[in-house]
This record gives sequence, structure tokens and C-alpha cells, in this order.
Amino acid sequence: MIPFPNRLKRGTVFILLLISFQNKSLAQNNSAAPDFSSGASVSGLSASAGFQSANLSWVGISFNGLNLSQAGYLVIYATSRPSMSSQPNGQSPDIAVENGVVAATTNSQLPVIPATTVTASGLDNGTTYYFMVVPFAWDGTHENSYIYSQPAIFCVTLPPYPITALNTFSSGDSVSGNFSPSLSPCDGYLIAYANQSAAPVPANDSVYQTGQVFGGDTVLQSGSATSFQSGSEVGKTWTPGEAYYVHVYSYKISACNGLPVYSAAYISDSIRLVQNQSRGQDSSIETAFGFSVAVEPNPVENSSFLKIETQKVVQASIAIFGMDGKIIGERILWLNAGNNLLSLNPGNLSPGIYLLQVLLNNGNSKTVRFLKK
Repeated sequence: MIPFPNRLKRGTVFILLLISFQNKSLAQNNSAAPDFSSGASVSGLSASAGFQSANLSWVGISFNGLNLSQAGYLVIYATSRPSMSSQPNGQSPDIAVENGVVAATTNSQLPVIPATTVTASGLDNGTTYYFMVVPFAWDGTHENSYIYSQPAIFCVTLPPYPITALNTFSSGDSVSGNFSPSLSPCDGYLIAYANQSAAPVPANDSVYQTGQVFGGDTVLQSGSATSFQSGSEVGKTWTPGEAYYVHVYSYKISACNGLPVYSAAYISDSIRLVQNQSRGQDSSIETAFGFSVAVEPNPVENSSFLKIETQKVVQASIAIFGMDGKIIGERILWLNAGNNLLSLNPGNLSPGIYLLQVLLNNGNSKTVRFLKK
């Protein structure tokens, strides 16, 4: 298991540094907006990371007294520290920026307050990015009128992708399994189980130990292994006849603070322990009957099909979840014995990764993942 330092507060990982590289506490709030000479404000900073993107916001500064007509914030990001020329004043942003990609922001005609939010897209999940926010002003006409204030630099780690496949098996009176690694770089996997298919969201910056409970889940293990097996160390007996679900999360150790950032969960099919009548003990895992689920083609563009094969007529609930665990849509219908081909119209879905879960009325379920382009 990978050791971690002490945990920080819940939320997306980020660290804010002034250009002098002195750490500043986010608790040092100032109700008055800093003036232009003070630079970007450290108070009220927030950052959230998701699928190939990061949303950033900050407290604005005052541009009063500059005798210039336009102002805004230059936002630069890179996987290493962004930088500008040593004497950027008098240079337009495309010349002043030496290292980094410029996020799209909008200038404001003073005295209108410039926007203090930006979304950077096209990023790589499982990767750490450094963002630089630089207030600037100019006369709107002459490039040599550009002046820049002191920048603030902060750090965001995007969550890795989930694993790509999960298999569960019986091993005596315990549950074991293995899975395929995440498609993005990651440092390990958090494996937990519960009596419900809905997976809780692990707290970023938190380190979970075997047997620890969070959001109703019990942790089986945390580390780099791509296989697992339950045992007495978990501290919980698996009850015969009850349905269980295994939840696997990828995590990436953030370069910002050395703590984990978690992906959304990959959810197993339902698992039921059945009691062996001759031995009087839990001896196997049972699924009521086999069935298969597939999305074809995958990735999905304008249209696709959901293929479900069952051994008999059964009622099913079909639900699509986002990677944040929120349900996007659900449909209940009857499936015929044999092959069932259902049209899947993803037109209202934004590009990203989604989970499609088929839950039968006998308690069995399967979950597949698909990518919407």
C-alpha cells in the first residue's frame, strides 16, 4: 500500500502559491477587493476538476485609477509551472507568455468588472496542472500599453479514469476478483463493498484503511494490486442470501500535496452468497441466471444499440449514470428470453464516460461503461 501524509480537507486538490512561493492560508480573507498593484487575490479561490476539464474561480481585484479602458485576467496552465517573460509590460499576452497554454477569457470594458471564472478543457485525466492567474489592463488599441499585475499560481489534479472491467469470483467463504487497470495514469485502487449498487463518493485527500466504512461502503483494500479477496480482517461477515456489490475506484497521488484524488466507481454485478445445505456454511457465489449486456458500437457517437441476452422473460430497470454517480435517465421494461436489441440514443449526452446499469427484478445486475464522443 502506498503511504500518504496526513489528510487535508474534503474537495478537489489544489494548492495556491503567490509568485514569491510563500504558502498562504485560504482563511486569510479580506472583504475589500485588492487593488491592481496587489495582484491576484488568494481569498475565495475554488477549483473543481472533472472529465478532461477544470473549472476555476477567484475573487476579483480593483482596476480603479489605471486610466486604461480594458482589463481582464490572463489564465495560463501547463503540467509544469507556467511562466511569463521577466518584463511582460508592453507586450501582448501571446508574446508575454513563455510557458503554458492560455485559457479563453474575455476582456471587459471598464468600469464593467471582468469575469473571474474560466473553464480549461481538453485536459488529461489523472494529470496535475498548474494554473497562473494574472490581472492585466490596456487601452484596447496599442499593444505596448499592456500592464500586468502580480500572478497567483495554483495546482489542480484531475481524477483518473475508472477501471475498464471487473470480475468477481468465489473463494471458499470469501469474495475475490480482479480487474483491468484504468485507461489513464493512476497510482492505485480503492476497493470497497456494500449491500447497495449505488456507490458513495470517496473524499479526495483522504486515505482509507481496510475495514474502514465510508458512505455505507466497507473498504476491502487500497493499493496498487489489481486483484482482491475478502477475509476476516474486513471485520464483517457476508450474509447468505443478501446481495452485495463491489465498488472499485482508481486514484492518483496528486503532485499538489501528495494525497489521493479518486475516480468515479466501477460497480460490479450483484453477488449473492448461498448456504451449502450439506455443509451448513457459505460456500459459493450465486447469480440467479446468466445474462449479458453490451453497448455496440462503443465509443458512441450519434446512435448505438444496447444488447441484452437473458435466459428467460424478466423485468429490467435500465439506468445511465454520470461519472459523478448521478442518475441521468432510467427506463423499466420487460425483456424476452434470448437476445434483446434496444436503441440507445445518446444525443442529449455531453462527451464523456458513462455507466449503464441493467438491474433485473430478481436482484441481479450488470454494469457496462461507454464513451460518448
